[in-house]
Order: sequence, then C-alpha cells, then structure tokens
Amino acid sequence: MIFRAIFKPKWEHPDPKVRRRAIDDPGVPMEAILSAAREDSSIEVRMGAVQHLLDLATLGELASHDAE
Repeated sequence: MIFRAIFKPKWEHPDPKVRRRAIDDPGVPMEAILSAAREDSSIEVRMGAVQHLLDLATLGELASHDAE
C-alpha cells in the first residue's frame, strides 16, 4: 500500500489540468469518473467527467445539485 500512497493515480493529482486529462483515459475506473463528476473542486474536471456518463438518473442528480 505504500506504493499507492507514493504513486497516486493521475485522477487524484493536485493539478486540475492533470486530473482533467486523466479522466479521458479509457482505463479510468467508473468509480473515479463518478467521484470526479460529483466532488471535484474544478468545474473543468467535473464537466469532463460528466461527458463520460450515460446513466440519465445520475446525470439528472448531478444537474440538480451542481449550480455550475
């Protein structure tokens, strides 16, 4: 687990530009995309994550809870 702490996935990077690019990687787990769409501090990352979602219920939930 120490490697996990040292080598965090790019979608957990402190720089929102790196997180935004990482979301487009086909290997990103859906849990990371959902988490980014719901919780990321950057609107660009959240919007990028939303582009990968297909579930209408989830999209509706996000639209009703995210003012941006």
